[in-house]
Amino acid sequence: MKNLKEKIKDIPECPGCYIWKNKDGEILYIGKSKSLRKRVSQYIRRPEQKEGKLAILAQRVTDVEYITTPTETDALLLECQLIKTHLPPFNSQLKHDRSYPFIRIDVKSEYPAISVAHEKYNDDALYFGCFYGSQDALNSIKVINKIWYTPLCNKQTFQKKSRTCLLYHLGKCCGPCERKITIESYKDILNEVIAFLSGKSRKAKMNLKTAMAEAATEMEFEKAAILRNTLTELEELERKVRRLNTLFTNRDVYLFLRAFNEDGFSLFLIRDGITLHRMTSSNLNLDLVQLNQFLIQIEDQEFNLHKQEKLTTHLMDIFADKYFINIKKGSKGPGLLRRLQKEYQHFLNR
Repeated sequence: MKNLKEKIKDIPECPGCYIWKNKDGEILYIGKSKSLRKRVSQYIRRPEQKEGKLAILAQRVTDVEYITTPTETDALLLECQLIKTHLPPFNSQLKHDRSYPFIRIDVKSEYPAISVAHEKYNDDALYFGCFYGSQDALNSIKVINKIWYTPLCNKQTFQKKSRTCLLYHLGKCCGPCERKITIESYKDILNEVIAFLSGKSRKAKMNLKTAMAEAATEMEFEKAAILRNTLTELEELERKVRRLNTLFTNRDVYLFLRAFNEDGFSLFLIRDGITLHRMTSSNLNLDLVQLNQFLIQIEDQEFNLHKQEKLTTHLMDIFADKYFINIKKGSKGPGLLRRLQKEYQHFLNR
């Protein structure tokens, strides 16, 4: 308990999630707070006065980890993701509750729609999010419509029908339902939307700024104001998107991570931005037998990405010494072992 109290003193007073663990390293409880240190310290203060679940939890916890977030809303979303991933025994409400909504694009369809989904299914569609609520996701789709004139219809895909909706006649929709736009042109638009939702927003922002400057030069101040407001909404959406996407899509990355001045390190396997496997060592001398066993476990295991989601963005934000290694997907065997051993020496000598 004394060591735990000392550790809590180093926890920042900012929004985030805290993770209580027992002596075996098993996760017992995950919570969120707008002030991590204040909330965490309440759990171990006067444990003899605790009752029910809190009393049992206070008796079992021996360690706590935390993840900071920019806002309390981000902490809420992260808490939901972590609870659904780890299913801690002392969390009951969010384990089987509904998921937060996503933006879904079914890229397999001829004319895919951009819609809101309340679950993330393993159906080859692209999902972006999650968002705080349905209205938040719908507002994001409206911002995308203002820039790319994508449909606002509540459909999963567009089958050809007899007539277009009012938005098309108002010049606010590209009209895929009546094939007013070719498949190629529509896919080009969707590729720009997907790039933005994947965190690549520079091109969209530059186009808006250029159009806004041209409108101001032509003294079309009302149009310039609308473009300015759209740019503001886009930047707000960009912040939401950045919160939940990673830089590791479509690749395998190994991450060496070491807390400053500590004698041990951790090695993570990250595939498509999802942390799949972790190895820890209590000292800085890399145990090749342990590392080889780690790689053998990875080669023999079929990972279900849908069931093992974990946001790797937060590994990137951890205040520690870290070293990312890009690996060709599917790399195996002695070559990979030698590569990791060599990169580990670079990690230590930096």
